Amino acid sequence: MSSLFYDPGDKVKGQKVLLCTTVYDTPSPGYVFSLQKTRQALEKTGIQTAYLLLAGNCHVDDARNNVVQQFLLSDCTDLVFLDADVSWKPDDLIKLCQADAAVVGGVYPYRREGSRENLPVLMVPGVTEPDNGLLQVAGMPTGFMRIQRHVLETLSEDADHYWNKADRRSKVPILFERTFEDGTRWGGDISFCRKWHKKGGKLFVLPDLRLGHAASSIIHDSLSAALRRQGDETLAYMVEKIKKNDFDPALFIEARHYIGNSYGALEDVLMMCALLGKKADGPIIETGSGLTTIVLASSSTEPVYCLEHDTRWAQDLEKLAAKAGVDNFHVKLCDIQDQWYVVPKDIPSQFALGLNDGPPRKIGSRMGFFDHFGHTETIICDDADNPAYGNELTQWSHDHHRKIDFVERSALIRS
Repeated sequence: MSSLFYDPGDKVKGQKVLLCTTVYDTPSPGYVFSLQKTRQALEKTGIQTAYLLLAGNCHVDDARNNVVQQFLLSDCTDLVFLDADVSWKPDDLIKLCQADAAVVGGVYPYRREGSRENLPVLMVPGVTEPDNGLLQVAGMPTGFMRIQRHVLETLSEDADHYWNKADRRSKVPILFERTFEDGTRWGGDISFCRKWHKKGGKLFVLPDLRLGHAASSIIHDSLSAALRRQGDETLAYMVEKIKKNDFDPALFIEARHYIGNSYGALEDVLMMCALLGKKADGPIIETGSGLTTIVLASSSTEPVYCLEHDTRWAQDLEKLAAKAGVDNFHVKLCDIQDQWYVVPKDIPSQFALGLNDGPPRKIGSRMGFFDHFGHTETIICDDADNPAYGNELTQWSHDHHRKIDFVERSALIRS
């Protein structure tokens, strides 16, 4: 048996959105936290809210249709569907409610882990570029969607209706239902989109929204990021943003996902590379190669020297750099001897910034960096959460009168 929880909010003039969720069992923690922060943020923006939670109905299309009935009986101007396993930032929902479109949504990844190359959206053939922040699509999920009142009123005019035994004030319009058309079985979400298309309506998404979808972990993604991956434009996009002093952590998360190297530096290290690369007043030295090299090279006009022991990784870096459009770096292939690189003689003797992220610990010790480049003004050390390595870094900094700060998994050593 389903249960309806409804807060109609105050009667007001202007925009008033009904935030509604249908769930069979329990909303995810990410959803609850997002919702709590969002209602406050919307009202500060001048957008009033009502809230409806319909729990216990295992038939999602029937539940959505019941919500539409409640909305049409309310004084709200917009209906916002929010799935109970989706999470977002308050600004995401503010943008959704303020978007200049009758039907607009955000696209989130599938719940299945390892299935992030595609997102649940039907694209309009040939349309991949947003217009004023909105991208027209042919179909999208309902779990983060805003619908203006006139859309639901229009679609309800021609819809089949039935009596809701729990609420006899009006009949329930059937707008969400599984259908079979043109040899294809359509789910309720896409069927709703197709009905609006047949009325001459258009569908839009905010492609830059990076939404979460709860699985065994919360999976985040955005449609814009997925399109950039498909077009091999991820790294060039990141480089362009860094050059414009945009250091949004989502940039680095997106780039790491594109690279697919689970052993690579995390976004906190990538962000430090970008921020400190901008400030570097002299050449930069890096041990190990990869996405960090691209970030350092894009953040600075100074040359980046990269020590690498593996020919294949050096070749991979060259391919990544070509996609990113950066060339102010020099990869130096070096043998490993006595647990560290055999440093070539044709590199500078003094550096403004260093990244100590090699060699792999199974074949060497990263403390060799300080024997050769200990005079570097600022040194970023990845994997400093390793207790033994962290203690070595702390002792070296103390012995050489350097300041050391630990940030997440990394350490930052300064003069």
